[in-house]
Amino acid sequence: MIRNLIDNATRFTPPGGRVDIGVFREGSEAVLQIEDTGPGIPSGDIARIFEPFFRGSQPTEDGTGLGLSIVKRILDRLGGSIVLENVSGPALTGLRATVRLPISSECRTRV
Repeated sequence: MIRNLIDNATRFTPPGGRVDIGVFREGSEAVLQIEDTGPGIPSGDIARIFEPFFRGSQPTEDGTGLGLSIVKRILDRLGGSIVLENVSGPALTGLRATVRLPISSECRTRV
């Protein structure tokens, strides 16, 4: 799951761009955020991006369109979630993937 997300971020980030990765705890969840400075996902594609074999309305890279559907399926089985958001600002574009996973009660007692 993590490898697929990082691979996508690095593949779509142009030379000289950035991929930032953060892992933190928020309440009873572990949170992974991966943010890149690539082009993001066209707003019309966001709703379908987790469908198997969907590569976007204007695919520019090689691939089968299975990576994000596999990520979603893994997270569904683990009781987690993922949100993809386009990031934009002055001279900045990109995509932020936020993954949330529940922390088991066993792990909570150790921390």
